[in-house]
Amino acid sequence: MRINIILLMMAFSAVGCGKAPSIDDVKHASTRIHVSQDSSIKTAGIAYITDTECAIVLKQYPVCLLHEVRHCLEGQWHGGNSSEDCY
Repeated sequence: MRINIILLMMAFSAVGCGKAPSIDDVKHASTRIHVSQDSSIKTAGIAYITDTECAIVLKQYPVCLLHEVRHCLEGQWHGGNSSEDCY
């Protein structure tokens, strides 16, 4: 699934977060995002990131989708598990 960066930025502006996202946080402005669902994972979601692609695995779509997309664009911006942006 390809996601347009403009649509992502519009989505970010509509979500209340502990840390307001900034365009300065974007490390991977151009990336291809693949989304899949696996009910057996231990967390609500996880993002596997490379320089050009990002694979998101969600326990239940679309819970935590925005959170994991932020990881695809901004990298690992928190330590440990977090439910920020998930609900």
